[in-house]
Amino acid sequence: MDIFTVITIFFVVVTTMFGVVIGSFLNVVIYRIPEGRTIVKGHSMCMSCGHNLGALDLVPIFSWLFLGGKCRYCKAPVASRYIKIESFTGLVFLLYALTHTHYQINILDPYNFPRLVFFISYCIVLLMYAALVSSMMIYYDKQKAYYGFTVFSASCAVVLTILTSFVADYPSAILYLLVSCSVSLIIVGVLALFCKICRKKYTSTDFWLDLPYAIFYAYFGALLIQYDYAVIAAVVFLIIPRLFLKGTKLEKYSAIVSTCGLVLANVAGFVINLLTDNLFCNILSF
Repeated sequence: MDIFTVITIFFVVVTTMFGVVIGSFLNVVIYRIPEGRTIVKGHSMCMSCGHNLGALDLVPIFSWLFLGGKCRYCKAPVASRYIKIESFTGLVFLLYALTHTHYQINILDPYNFPRLVFFISYCIVLLMYAALVSSMMIYYDKQKAYYGFTVFSASCAVVLTILTSFVADYPSAILYLLVSCSVSLIIVGVLALFCKICRKKYTSTDFWLDLPYAIFYAYFGALLIQYDYAVIAAVVFLIIPRLFLKGTKLEKYSAIVSTCGLVLANVAGFVINLLTDNLFCNILSF
C-alpha cells in the first residue's frame, strides 16, 4: 500500500468522524435556534426527564446504540432522528472527502503556506454543508428559514475569496466573488419567477431558505467545476424539486431534497471530471 493510499484513507476517516461529531452539534442547533436559545451555552439534557447528559451519553451514534435508543436515567425512548442526523452529516462529509482526494497530499504538508490555505478552505466548505443540514431540518420541523444561514454562507464566500487571493491574483478573486453573487441571485430569481408563473407564493421564508443553496451552487460548485455545470445542477437539484413540491403536503421535504441534490451534484461533478480526464488521457495515448 503506497503512502498516497494511506494518507487518503486517513484523511477520509478523520473527515467522516469530524462530520459525525458536527452532526451531534447540529442536533443542538436544530432544536435551539427556533426556540430563540443560544447554541454556545447550556447543557444537553433528556427531553423527557430533564436530566443533564454526561459525557458517555453524548458520544455520537454509539451512545444511542449502546443505550438501546433510551435515556440512561428515565429509560424514555430517545428519538432516532438524532442518530440519523449524525449519520447523514458523516455521510455528507465522507462523500466530500472521497471526491477531493487529490487535495489531501498537499493539505497534509504543514510547511507550505498555500497548502494551509487549501486546508482552511476545505474546512469552510464542510462547515457550509453543515449549515445546510441545519437549515433543511429546521425547515422540515418548523417550515421556517433564518437569514443567519445566508449570512454564514455569504461570509464563507468572502473568506474563501480572501484565501484565494493568497494563491491567485487579487482582482481575479474579487471578480469571481462578484460574479458568483450575481449568479446566486439569478438562480433564486429564476425560482421566484417560476413560482409566480405557476401561481405559487414565493415568500421571504423561501428566499432565505433558497439563497444559501444558490450561493453554494454559484460559488463552491463553480469553484470545483464550471459555472455552466453549477447552473444546470441548481436547476435540476434545487429549482425543479422546490417548484414541484411547493404547495403540497411534501413541501417540508423540499430542503432535504435540495441538500441531497447538492451532495449528488458534487459527486456527479467528480465523476464527470474523472471520466473527462480519462477520456483526455486516452485521446493523448493515440
